[in-house]
Amino acid sequence: MYRFKSTFPKDLNIILSKIKKGTLNIDFEHHGLENFILHMDKVSNRIAFSLIIAALVIGSSIIMQTDKGPLFLGFPVLGIIGFLVASILGLGLAIAILRSGRL
Repeated sequence: MYRFKSTFPKDLNIILSKIKKGTLNIDFEHHGLENFILHMDKVSNRIAFSLIIAALVIGSSIIMQTDKGPLFLGFPVLGIIGFLVASILGLGLAIAILRSGRL
């Protein structure tokens, strides 16, 4: 306790001088967050993938309303292709989610 009392004013003076100079650095180390980081990475990838699928569906819906470009059975080919790609990607995402066992 005596050592703390004797060194505290000096240590406090060093800390305050570093704050004034703008050279005070505080380093943090995290322990045990690897699983959390992996889980957040997987979640963010799924969200990004879902946004891409949603954009494909919305874009394809807009294209389907135009009746422009090459048509197949009266529907724009580009819109049909967009829906097919969105369906395949959505099915792949659903399978990946079901395989992980977490909905």
